[in-house]
Amino acid sequence: DIVHKPKSRYVKPLAIQGDNDVATIKEELNAGHLVLLNISLISKNPNKLKSVIAELKGHVKSIEGDIARIDDDKVLLTPNDVGIIKKRH
Repeated sequence: DIVHKPKSRYVKPLAIQGDNDVATIKEELNAGHLVLLNISLISKNPNKLKSVIAELKGHVKSIEGDIARIDDDKVLLTPNDVGIIKKRH
């Protein structure tokens, strides 16, 4: 994009369909990007969803990031220098 100056971090909307996508999500977090994850496709398989979310939670914890479910279809994952306020007002 030659019109806009590159940024150091981005919010990356990603959709997860299976295990192959987990590596991509981890790479984005390791690079310091925030991931807005669409889980609607994998949510049809609750066991797979639970397994993938558990793996992502473990990774987020290992990099001292944060994770929160936004709604039925979206999960927000952040790198270590971005926190999520989970208490609703």
